Amino acid sequence: MITDTLMATGSWSLRLKDETPQLVLDALDWTRVTAVGFGHLFVFPARVNAPALSTTQLLTSSRWTGVLLEWSDARTIAGAGPAWWLGDASSVGDIISTPIARTAGTLTQWVSDLRPASLNAGTVTDPGGTATGSYQWVTRREALEAIADSFGVEWQVTPALALNVGISTALWASDPTVLVLPRFEGRDGTYRGLDALGVKRAQDLREYANAAHVLGPSTVTTATGASGFLDINGNAVTRGVVVNASSAVPGSESTVATNERTLRSSTRRHVVLSSDSHDIAGDVQPGAYAYVFDPLLNLIDTANQIQFAGTMVYPLKMRVMSQTWPIRQGYGVWFRDGNGTLTDLTDWFVPEEGAGTIEFGSIQRTLSNMTGLVGTQDSGKLANQVSYTAWVNYTATITQPGAVAATVTRAKYRRNGTQVEVHVRVDMTAAGTAGNAIAISLPVTAAFSGNVDIVGVMAVYDVSAGQIYSGVARLASTTTIDCFAHNSGASSIGGNPNFALANGDVVSCHINYEAAA
Repeated sequence: MITDTLMATGSWSLRLKDETPQLVLDALDWTRVTAVGFGHLFVFPARVNAPALSTTQLLTSSRWTGVLLEWSDARTIAGAGPAWWLGDASSVGDIISTPIARTAGTLTQWVSDLRPASLNAGTVTDPGGTATGSYQWVTRREALEAIADSFGVEWQVTPALALNVGISTALWASDPTVLVLPRFEGRDGTYRGLDALGVKRAQDLREYANAAHVLGPSTVTTATGASGFLDINGNAVTRGVVVNASSAVPGSESTVATNERTLRSSTRRHVVLSSDSHDIAGDVQPGAYAYVFDPLLNLIDTANQIQFAGTMVYPLKMRVMSQTWPIRQGYGVWFRDGNGTLTDLTDWFVPEEGAGTIEFGSIQRTLSNMTGLVGTQDSGKLANQVSYTAWVNYTATITQPGAVAATVTRAKYRRNGTQVEVHVRVDMTAAGTAGNAIAISLPVTAAFSGNVDIVGVMAVYDVSAGQIYSGVARLASTTTIDCFAHNSGASSIGGNPNFALANGDVVSCHINYEAAA
């Protein structure tokens, strides 16, 4: 049985016959051949001669590609779908240990950075815009989902192990070609009719919220809407959700809030139908749209008028969220291990009977479960998973009125949201003017400044006296820092103690401060 779900790993299981040769069983046993572990199962709608196909042909003709992960007993193998290579729902997968960071990166650039080597490059439909951020100690799936939410797009891993990213209508046709209705199976014109053997309709308000509060790097952004629902005392029902987006791109909080509220502010509708169509996966896939028509269950939409099989029908347009289908008699099934060795399972699997199921409904609610640019339900978890951006060099300047000149040995900073960390060392090559404060420029404008706004430490080494003057660094302005020495009062080093920078002196600092929004 195979279960395929929109933007999820999916699952599969296959029962082998009792008379399956030991040679075939051994070819599926990673304790005998290590390369068997994480090998791939290929399911075709008909018997095929896989060895005659190239790797590309094998991938592109497969109806389903699964990853072998489990032997549940002596004859049953199981695993996950191709999206498993991105990472699973338990945050286990290809962990980003070395930070992946971009400043104003496009969707195409981000997808290229985040796609694991285990997946092939697919299509990226870039909607425009950029995102700045850094990811470390998260799976590639978590990072990709955060980026996808930032750009308002979705992702798909095909049976060909290709990663596609884009808006839904770029990945799946928005105009349905499948019509699900009672008591009809076949084609009429451009439409493929699927007989709905049984239809169940449900709706729920379990995840309903009409307000979304996004905790951004510098502000809290709220998107609200009227619910129309009342509590027992006649008050308007208000339910909200908080999304931690502390590493979001400044300015993107409004989009995240609006998207989250939109996802949650309507009744979630489900329609689950069963069908014994021979090839459900070939007819429609999760993420695609289909027409569903059943007047008895009020699954109608008079805005959609279709002439089908001699009858006028008014179907409701719905999106496929998941589907489950049996591996039937007549399918071709092959296994390929990591060494490229193919094993034919077509004659050795137990064919499954019964109908497949298709679930239609609203898009899954995922934003508040994301990490990275969007956030996580566990606000403490985000700080551990999203790294600071990489250190960036900047052109630091040092001033003490006079002919100051210096070699910038080190001047770099890194930023996470509005927090900025700076480290600078400059070696003087010309003199300044005594009695004046020594100041260093900041890479990013500060949110505030003042005599007692202490942000770190600063030191001056006087080479001629062999003396180090050290003290606390303060924000002299929103663009510079200078340094108070111990008990120096309101005067900064250079004024108190009074001396001029000279050739060979060294000035250094390490500070943290809040950047202006």
